[in-house]
Amino acid sequence: MAPVSASSRLSPIDSSRCPIFPMVFVAFAVGACTPLNGPGDAAADAPSNPDTPASDLRADMPPPGCTRFTYGPTMVEARMLTRPVCIDSTEVTQAQYQQFLTAKNGKTDGQDPECAWNVVFAPSLMCTFDPVNKGSYPVNGVDWCDAKAFCKWAGKRLCGGGNGGLITTDTIAGLGSSEVDEWTAVCSHNDERAYPYGTSLQPEACNGGEHSGMPRAIVPVGTTPGCEGGFPGVFDLAGNVHEWEDACYAFTPPGDRADKCWFRGGSYHDLDNSCTSAWEVSRDYVDYLCDIGFRCCADP
Repeated sequence: MAPVSASSRLSPIDSSRCPIFPMVFVAFAVGACTPLNGPGDAAADAPSNPDTPASDLRADMPPPGCTRFTYGPTMVEARMLTRPVCIDSTEVTQAQYQQFLTAKNGKTDGQDPECAWNVVFAPSLMCTFDPVNKGSYPVNGVDWCDAKAFCKWAGKRLCGGGNGGLITTDTIAGLGSSEVDEWTAVCSHNDERAYPYGTSLQPEACNGGEHSGMPRAIVPVGTTPGCEGGFPGVFDLAGNVHEWEDACYAFTPPGDRADKCWFRGGSYHDLDNSCTSAWEVSRDYVDYLCDIGFRCCADP
């Protein structure tokens, strides 16, 4: 997929980022890569009070560290230039997202103010959500607020800025540095790599449009072992499905659901996705190609 101007806008109705689908997109691309079903795929049993963040579960919980988190994919420790960061080893799976839905039991309280409009966490009906038969596949059909809510419930956060907070930028350049972006830092091993697995495109490494052996479809997380990196134990950072990031800005006309947010990493049908790939869409956007998921970050 060739880069286009950062001033372009994706429309929830007519947008697509696949070369075979006509659609306007904003891309910041260099390579493709998405593995599947790897570490942390299976959903852990919910604790007795599954709506309580993992950090509040018990007084005798283990000391701080990336392995302490109970919900979602297993977290591994990576490092930004200035500090360590925990990151989900894979994208959140359908089985893990179902845990969240079961725990919330239809409630959508506790969201940040910009998500007050979001009254349903379930994935869009236009996307396949089958946590029983496709439990190891990445969840998709979720908007930015759904992803944000899951990470908050899990005691984690959407991957964001250098200090773990929101990245406020309306340009791709605002996401491209490991100093200011957790997702970029982990994917690129702090700007040392263009792709999670190395410095040059390897078409067969990940579930992207170049991969000749893939079915041109979403596959279980972590099952493409060549797509590991930029730190050991981290899979799926490019290809398979895109990933929401905690990076947004106010758009015109202003409005919480109309604000623009960014997603990263390319998907199964995109070409040449890299650690700098990024697209902007409205906060409430759900792609009809059903190829946007997410993972979470946290402090060790």
